[in-house]
Amino acid sequence: MTDALLRAMLTARPEIKADGDAFDVQGDASVELLLTAQSGHMPLSKVTRVALGEFVTISTQDADYLVPLERIAGLKVSTRAKDESRTGFRR
Repeated sequence: MTDALLRAMLTARPEIKADGDAFDVQGDASVELLLTAQSGHMPLSKVTRVALGEFVTISTQDADYLVPLERIAGLKVSTRAKDESRTGFRR
């Protein structure tokens, strides 16, 4: 992924607020970054902040990850409230 593409993806979503080179997840939105690995793709969930620079700093509720930009493959944004249920399924 390129810096320009990741910025465009992050700024395209109203749930993510830009602050210079940092992007903060707002409210009850759920954000995951899809990372590439030798065995395929893996999601990095509970993202709270993404900061762009020489590398990407991804902050989650549990830790900070420093990742090369080329390892990021995609972005998932969900705004479904946690207490909503789907027909026939309960979480």
